[in-house]
Amino acid sequence: MASPSSPSEAEVFWDEFLCSLADRGPRGTDYTLGLYASTGYIARRGRPDSVADLARHELVGYVEDLIYTPELNYASDILADWRSTIEVATAIGQVEAVRMGAGIGVLHDFMVAGLDLEPLLPEVRVECSYWTVWHENLKTDRRVQAVVEFLDQTARAERRLFVRA
Repeated sequence: MASPSSPSEAEVFWDEFLCSLADRGPRGTDYTLGLYASTGYIARRGRPDSVADLARHELVGYVEDLIYTPELNYASDILADWRSTIEVATAIGQVEAVRMGAGIGVLHDFMVAGLDLEPLLPEVRVECSYWTVWHENLKTDRRVQAVVEFLDQTARAERRLFVRA
């Protein structure tokens, strides 16, 4: 893919691209989420032995009012009456809260790869899909297709990060 030759050309390119991640659409990659806690939290509060045990733990989750679609309420997929002790607006913020020992969180496996977090109840996980979506008018645009192809190749090459075995 050729690089834009000027800042204004780059602005036009990105304004036109409008690529986003959504739950439905063409071309995507699967990903998983699991329960994680820091070693410090586990030392203080112990490790849950079952999903039911989560009710006696500090739980980190999304700010409920900011979840714009029920499909993104991953915590309720694991525990129907999940009650977050700490609510954080972003997935990155949740990872950091869990890393700092605030509690147990349902975290994207690819976001915690290489971090010092303990997976909990490994048999419990949420499976989802990311899909690359672009405006129909841009489906034949070479620049859009180049970015889509790059995303597809990268996701396939790094699948082990996105989907926990």
